[in-house]
Amino acid sequence: REGKLTIWSSSQNVFCFRDVIATALELPQNKVRVIKTVSGGAFGGKLEVMHEPVAGFLAMKTYRPVKILLDRKETFVSSRCRHEAIITVSTGMSKDGKIVAQHVKSYLNTGAYAGAGPNTVGAQSGKMFILYNGRKMFYRGASFYTNAPNAGAMRGYGCPQIMAARETHTDQIAVKMGIDPVELRLKNVVRPYEENCMGNNMHNARVAECIETGARLFDWKNRRKKAGELQTGRYRRGVGMDIAVHGNGWYPVYQDLTTITIKMNNDGTAVLLTGTHDLGTGARTILAQIAGEVLELSPEHIEVIEADTDVTPLDLGAQASRTTYVGGNAAILAAKNLRNQLISEGASILKLKSSEVQIKDRLVISINDPKISCSYTDIVASAQAGRNGHQRDLTATETFESINSIDSYVAVFTEVEVDTETGKVRVIEISPTHNSGRIINPLLFEGQVNGGIHMGLGYALSEEMLIDSSTGRITNPNFKKYKMFKAVDMPKINITTIESPEEAGPFGAKSIGECATDGVAGAIVNAVSHALGNVKLDRMPLTEEYLKTVIKTQE
Repeated sequence: REGKLTIWSSSQNVFCFRDVIATALELPQNKVRVIKTVSGGAFGGKLEVMHEPVAGFLAMKTYRPVKILLDRKETFVSSRCRHEAIITVSTGMSKDGKIVAQHVKSYLNTGAYAGAGPNTVGAQSGKMFILYNGRKMFYRGASFYTNAPNAGAMRGYGCPQIMAARETHTDQIAVKMGIDPVELRLKNVVRPYEENCMGNNMHNARVAECIETGARLFDWKNRRKKAGELQTGRYRRGVGMDIAVHGNGWYPVYQDLTTITIKMNNDGTAVLLTGTHDLGTGARTILAQIAGEVLELSPEHIEVIEADTDVTPLDLGAQASRTTYVGGNAAILAAKNLRNQLISEGASILKLKSSEVQIKDRLVISINDPKISCSYTDIVASAQAGRNGHQRDLTATETFESINSIDSYVAVFTEVEVDTETGKVRVIEISPTHNSGRIINPLLFEGQVNGGIHMGLGYALSEEMLIDSSTGRITNPNFKKYKMFKAVDMPKINITTIESPEEAGPFGAKSIGECATDGVAGAIVNAVSHALGNVKLDRMPLTEEYLKTVIKTQE
C-alpha cells in the first residue's frame, strides 16, 4: 500500500529484471526492488524476465503476497531451451595441413519469439574467430522464428553448437588428409599473444599446451591405435578429441563493468556488497577469497551480500562467464582501497609512516619491530572516533570496467564404446585439459567441470526436446521421456589444468563455467565416428535410433 513492489526471484540479472518490471507495470525504478533468491543453478534459463511482472501485477491488485510456482511440465513449456542449429562448414586447406580459409553458416531456430536469438548469433560469430589462426574466416548467421518453444540463453550461449560443428568437421578433414587429429589442430591453433584473424591480441592463450598435455596424459596415440583394433563385432571402441574456447565477459561487444563495496565491521570482520549473482557456482566464496587475500582476512570473516537492487551496487548479471573475471577484479580494487585505509589509519595510531607498516593476520605491524602493532578492531574504533582528525567509516567502493577480451580454453579427450545392435553409446572416459588461468578454488573448479561434462554428454547423446510439428508443442515434457544422464551413466572423469596465470585476471584467474560444457559434444561425436570407421555423423544428439540407421546404412 506504500507503493513499493518487492520481487524475489532466482534471477541471473536483478537490475535488468527491475528495469523491465518497472516498465511493464509503469512504476518508477525506485518503487521496484528485486532480490535474488538462493538457487542451485540457472545455466541461462533465468536470464530473461518471464513470470515476475505477472506476480507483481497480481500483488499490486490484491495487496497480497503472490507466488508463482511451476510444475515440471510448465517449466519445460515456458523455460528457454538451447537453440536448435543447422550449421555448415567449408574449409580450404594447404597441402601441409594449414587452414587457408573457412566459411561457416549457422541458422538458429529461436522459436516463437526472438528472445536471445540475435545475440546468440552474434556470440557464435565472436567465438568462431578465436581458436584457429586462419586468415580468411567468414561467418554468416541468422535466427528464425518458428512454431516452436522459445529458445534463449543456455550454458555456452551458442558455443556448444558452433564448436561441435566445426570440430567434427576438423576431424573429417584429418581423415581425408591422413593427418592425426591432434597434429592437425596443433598446426592451426592460436598461440599466446598472437593476433587472430580480426587483429585481436589472444593474451595468454594456452590451447596448444592443453592439446599437448591432454594427449600425453590420455595416451592418445596408443589408445587411438588400440581402439582402431577393436572395431569389429558388436561392441566397437572409438577415441576422439576436440578443442573449445569461451570468453570472459561482454567486452568488446558491449561495455562490461561491475561495482563492489567492502565495509569494515567493529570487530575486524568485513561485509562485501556485490550485484554479482551466485547461482550455485560458488561466486560468493570466490569473491570472499579474492578480497580476503588482499585484506589478510579468511573468507569466513567476509560476509558477501549479493544481488539486491536496493542494497547492492550495479552488476550486469551472471552471464557470459564474467563473474570471476569482472567481479573478481572489482573485488581486488575495492579491497586494495580498503587495505590502504587500514594501513593509513593503523600507521597513524602507531605514530609511523604508511611505508613503515605492513598488514598481517588482521594486524597492522611495524616492519622494523613486529611487536609494535594494532588490530583491525583498534583501527576501526580509531577511525569512527575521529582520533586522526575526523570521524569516518572504513568503506571502499570501486568499479571495474573491462578493457580486455580474454578467453578460457579446453582440449577434451574421450573413449567410447558403441553397441552396433542397439546403437547405445557408453562413454568410458572423458579427460578435459583446461586453461582457465590460476585456479582460485580447486573444489569449485572441479564441480563446475563435472557439471559441464554432464550437460555436454546430454547434448551429445540423449537430451532432445521432441516437438509436434503441427502444434509446436513439446511431446516429452518430463524426465521420463526427456533423457538426461543419470549418475550411474557418468564415465570416469580425469581433469587436468594448465595453470598459467592470465595477466588481466584477478590473481591470474579466468572463467570455467561455460567452457566446461563447450568442448564435450564434439569430442563425443568424433569418438563415436572413429568407432564406426570414421563415418560422418551430421546430427545431435546421437540417439540410439539415429546410430542404428547409420550402422545399417554402412552395412
